[in-house]
Amino acid sequence: GSGQFNAPQAQWNDRIGRASEYSSISLGGRASGPIVMDKDFYTFSFQFDRRSQNLATLGSTTPIIYQSAGISADSVTRLRSILGSLNVPISASGIGSSSPKTRASVFGGLDWAPKSSSSGHAFNLAYNGSYNLSGPLSLSPTQTPATLSSSKSLNGSMQLRHTNFFGDGILTESMLAVAGSSNSNNPYVDLPGGSVLVTSILDDGSATPRLLSFGGGSNASTNGSQSISGRNTLNWFSSNNKHRLKLISELRTDRSSSERAFNLLGRYTYQSLGDLSAGHPSSFARSLNSVDQSGSALVGALALGDAWRKSQNLQIQYGVRIDGSRFLSRPDENSAVKDAFGIPNTNVPNKIYVSPRFGFSYFYGKQTQIAIADGFAFGPKAVIRGGSGIFQNVRGPELAAGAIANTGLPGSSQQIICTGTATPAANWDVLQGNNALIPTQCADGTGGTLFANSLPSVTLFSKRYSQEKTWRTNFSWAGNILDNRYALTLTGNYAFNFNQPDALDLNFNGVQQFGLTEELGRPVYVQSTSIDPTSGLIATRDSRKSPLFNSVSEQRSDLHSQSRQIQVQLQPFFFYAPKLRWNMSYAYLNVSQQYRGFSSTAGDPFEIRTGTASGPRHDLSLGFVYALANAVTFSLGARVASGTRFTPTIAGDVNGDGRANDRAFIFDPTNASDPAVAAAMQNLLKNGSGSARDCLQSQLGKFAERNSCVTSWTVGNTSLRITINPAKVRLPNRTSLSLTLTNPAGAADLLLHGENKLHGWGQTPNVDQSLLYVRGYDVANHRYQYEVNQRFGSTRALQTVSRTPVVMTMIVGVDFAPTRDWQNLRLQLDRGRTRAGAKMPEPQVRQMSLQLFQNPMARMLQTGELLHLSRKQADSLATMSRRYTKLVDSLWTPAAKFLATLPKDYDHAEAQARFVAAREIAIGYLIKVAPGIKAMLTKGQTRVLSPQIASVLEPRYLQLVQKGLAGGEFAYFF
Repeated sequence: GSGQFNAPQAQWNDRIGRASEYSSISLGGRASGPIVMDKDFYTFSFQFDRRSQNLATLGSTTPIIYQSAGISADSVTRLRSILGSLNVPISASGIGSSSPKTRASVFGGLDWAPKSSSSGHAFNLAYNGSYNLSGPLSLSPTQTPATLSSSKSLNGSMQLRHTNFFGDGILTESMLAVAGSSNSNNPYVDLPGGSVLVTSILDDGSATPRLLSFGGGSNASTNGSQSISGRNTLNWFSSNNKHRLKLISELRTDRSSSERAFNLLGRYTYQSLGDLSAGHPSSFARSLNSVDQSGSALVGALALGDAWRKSQNLQIQYGVRIDGSRFLSRPDENSAVKDAFGIPNTNVPNKIYVSPRFGFSYFYGKQTQIAIADGFAFGPKAVIRGGSGIFQNVRGPELAAGAIANTGLPGSSQQIICTGTATPAANWDVLQGNNALIPTQCADGTGGTLFANSLPSVTLFSKRYSQEKTWRTNFSWAGNILDNRYALTLTGNYAFNFNQPDALDLNFNGVQQFGLTEELGRPVYVQSTSIDPTSGLIATRDSRKSPLFNSVSEQRSDLHSQSRQIQVQLQPFFFYAPKLRWNMSYAYLNVSQQYRGFSSTAGDPFEIRTGTASGPRHDLSLGFVYALANAVTFSLGARVASGTRFTPTIAGDVNGDGRANDRAFIFDPTNASDPAVAAAMQNLLKNGSGSARDCLQSQLGKFAERNSCVTSWTVGNTSLRITINPAKVRLPNRTSLSLTLTNPAGAADLLLHGENKLHGWGQTPNVDQSLLYVRGYDVANHRYQYEVNQRFGSTRALQTVSRTPVVMTMIVGVDFAPTRDWQNLRLQLDRGRTRAGAKMPEPQVRQMSLQLFQNPMARMLQTGELLHLSRKQADSLATMSRRYTKLVDSLWTPAAKFLATLPKDYDHAEAQARFVAAREIAIGYLIKVAPGIKAMLTKGQTRVLSPQIASVLEPRYLQLVQKGLAGGEFAYFF
């Protein structure tokens, strides 16, 4: 067994340029070994982790973080003062200045085989479980502590596997698994939520609108899932070893239960702090009931394939897979939906899918490296692989959860949406502790006026809905180049993704009522009288076909996307372990995808267009390992990626389709009719971040294109690991010691540039895509009153709240188990003694010296024609080989005689001591002669050696072998 302790971590938070409170303690351990009974083997591991870090909210955050979030300290002070006067709680019992997280996990397994040595049966039982408890969860400093929630989750699974080889070359592998999970999210305060739009004047002179949240945590949820699955694989091997037929059958039943009280206590919105203070909310929305989204489904698959070895160099794989799903839970029928739209709401995607696949591997040429031992075939010079096939996605009951919850019937999800004059008053001091007084209808008392909406929404599936599938094809070449100096892999991938999911609102009539003249006639689908002049919020009734429903979302799968990727991986081929090693990989990815205007529109929401995806196109990963005096090893990994794409949007709905999906119109400051918008755009074009300026400048006077803006390149996912050789610091040999620095690029940025001039190293910015905020509506001129977000598209480090911290972790591990080589030898010695089987006779024990004490000199002599050894080199190797063979024989012969005659209940310590004594002397000889062998070989000859032989000539690796540590925790030293 072994134990591991993670020391308390130190975290530097570059948002405030100083060490912040962050502590973590992790305790873990694992144990493994044979059970006393017979051939059984068990493993057991556990881990406990407790950590806590600063909680960033409107109640506990420092002014500099407010500036990073685009909020002035004065705005926060005024908000807190107003909330105090309204008797709205800012914090609650159980919420402190930090967010604690506790995690405990356990996993293990049991391997068991029958006692009969002729039986092919083997069993494995594996299990795992975890418990997570999180304190107040805060995603940003724009909310008060009272709006937060705590979460708790419990997960577990168990698998039973069975394998058996029987008959004429038939191998069966079966698996039965059960899994379950339970998750809950609980708010600290039972009170309606609220949000207020606040514009802050920041230290740099920019004006930034932000939505600040207060009130209670109005969202609660309880989720659970259970799954039982079975799988069997039958493998048949032909007598000539040319074919391997595989038949796979799978069946899984899934059940999910979810009760979501989303916005059950309601939420008020305010257009300004003045409106909040005066008690004039601009809207109120509330779900009137919690929704049960329980469901179950059966998922099955059947696959038949063949791996055909046509020749020694060509292997072909082909087959077909059939997937199917059947949803055992359906939405309740609402006949009014079918009457209004001609489509029943009871459809669920019960379908069967067929996926053919083909692949090949072609080995050509002959590797120039010598084989590790006699009988080992020489590897190929290079390998070409390729394949093509359909890959089907099959989801469980969660796919139909939305349709089950939103049927439009009285028992389904019900809500009210009140806007403008229909918004009920918010008596915050009266609502506390008395949820019965929370409004259940709009201000007019009926919910039937223009700005009051209590109509239900419906979700249903199209009859033609099919789950996503991908036709994927790939081609790769891998081999050594430049006379074995480098290992190179080239890969090309293409994927055509069918049946991409999308939603279309069947209740949207698409009839334009008027156009916004200043925005190139942007179509608006409601009458101007349906827009609240004070807030600019829209009542969508004019855009509806049926007066019985709000939105009727039809789930469709009629879109597609394509992805093209080229990847290059390169690393020097190291035969010995040099002080400096490196590797790199580069990937180019180009993804295009279809989308409807319902997800991103500047015109017709029904229109289908094609555009590029948001992810980066270029990705470069680098790795370096440097060994210093065999005492300290530095491992550095880094990733550099091109910018992500994003879309300038409007924070709200301006065309009346019921969705906040509108792309912004880029006002030209030279001819914008609103002086405030013109001045703000001019300031943004002058002082905004580079990516934002370039994007906006190229689209002045136009609608923003989807994903038309690109952030700058980023350096992220960096890590530095420092591993210390325990022997150099007088630690026991079975101890490991390492320090890991996560995000060292962020630390370098802070040290080199200071907290006020950060360059954003080690950070992947989450940009603000909202260019315009709606502040009102000018009825006379048919135009919206906008406010320009001065932080739009900003990637500056000082204007980013969510950042990757710099974390240093120390890990100390102690291995209490026997060394790996002794465990392997003991398993052989126990046969016929404490384990089933026959005892090894003395000649067989002696024969084990070939694997316990490898002779690299003999192998080089046996393949001398490939090494092109000179006469002097061959003579020297022959002399050293004879001495080593004689030494091993003198050491192992008496040891083998002793080990072969051990009784049933033998002394393990004494047997191990005999083996260890022989190993230390024999490997000591190799340590002594290895530098001379390396010195006598030319560079061309070393490139012909296989890595396995070359490692046996590396003194650092041999020192680990001598101590029995090679292949274990300290293998990274060589």
